[in-house]
Amino acid sequence: MCKRIIVNSGVGQNWREVELEVGKEHLVLPVNPRKTKNRDRKCVILDFVPVSESRPQATVAKVRYLDTNRVGTAELSDLVPAFYC
Repeated sequence: MCKRIIVNSGVGQNWREVELEVGKEHLVLPVNPRKTKNRDRKCVILDFVPVSESRPQATVAKVRYLDTNRVGTAELSDLVPAFYC
């Protein structure tokens, strides 16, 4: 099953539209320069999951970071395809 999401995100004048796909390699690259957590880490998206049951419209990506092989979450607006840069 192939899941894809198109995400529009931005801060101030910096806006971007990216397509995120489960199973593909992505890079954590927030638009906001002050957001440094996990910046420039490569990951593979495993699934898109809701933040909580009370807010099913708020979604994050469940990812596996390639440098440590650990599973974590990342905001959709912080992810770009690995070939983006």
